[in-house]
Amino acid sequence: MGGDNGDDFDARLAKLRRDIQDFVEDNKLDERVARIMQNMHPIDVQKVMKISFPDDCRSPSGFVVAQIRKAESEAGRPKDYRWDGRTFGEQSRDRGRRDGGRTTREERRHKESRSRSRRRHRRHRRRDDSYSYDDSRSPPPKSRRRRRR
Repeated sequence: MGGDNGDDFDARLAKLRRDIQDFVEDNKLDERVARIMQNMHPIDVQKVMKISFPDDCRSPSGFVVAQIRKAESEAGRPKDYRWDGRTFGEQSRDRGRRDGGRTTREERRHKESRSRSRRRHRRHRRRDDSYSYDDSRSPPPKSRRRRRR
């Protein structure tokens, strides 16, 4: 019984590879596109192969790469995702942040820390350095507000 599942998987994988090769040849796409598609999740490959080309397509390979990125983005795949070749189904590890960046909490922490340091930095710049102290024990100068006319 276990052999049937392996044979079925191998047959599906071989058919997927043939379909990709036929798609690349029929649409005169670059080998780079073929390599990208061989490493994509099968669900995304099927979506890309269903898309019809525009009549005035100047760069079929560029068009397909754009469709690949769009399909991967819509599926929530991380940037530069490579299918592990183990299953045709969707698994949690197949999804992730596309930018590979920070989580929401880390984004907030990073934003807060940067904004605090910027505010602190601005305060130092606004200080009036033209005032000179004759005696280190003298009180700091009083702030003068200018009147607007």
